[in-house]
Amino acid sequence: MGAADGHVRTVSRRAGLAVDLEGGELGVDSADAFTNQKYLRLETHKTNGEAVRTVVWFTMENGIFYFHSPHKTWKLKRIRKNPVVRIAPSKFRGEILGRWFDGKAKLVPEPEARRIFPLINRRYGLWGKMIISVEERTGGRRVVVAIEPDDSKHVVK
Repeated sequence: MGAADGHVRTVSRRAGLAVDLEGGELGVDSADAFTNQKYLRLETHKTNGEAVRTVVWFTMENGIFYFHSPHKTWKLKRIRKNPVVRIAPSKFRGEILGRWFDGKAKLVPEPEARRIFPLINRRYGLWGKMIISVEERTGGRRVVVAIEPDDSKHVVK
């Protein structure tokens, strides 16, 4: 049912999430859900299948989400073993602001990673620059991760 058959849907938008208040289905695009959000909740999986959630800063380009992390973190170890992840828009402390999206994560090769760092720094300003500066001084190396969401499976019910 929709405008074509004479019925009008009431739609609510919160954190870019379209919800049909009359119980129908609306497709949700991951780019819309993360518009104007600063944080995403990343869910990776241990080898035993247990989900582990963490909040990360991110940037988005052409529907792909990017974040960076020190190269020895557990989240990167889990992604290397199992690239299947879920992401959701969130607040700094992890409160979810929308629905979860399935996706695949991959480590970004060095030439492209160098291009992504400034995008993230620009988005997070002084804080982003300070974190990278401290990591570089302490000998830490940061790795960029790309997450490609599988939007085709996401319908709000």
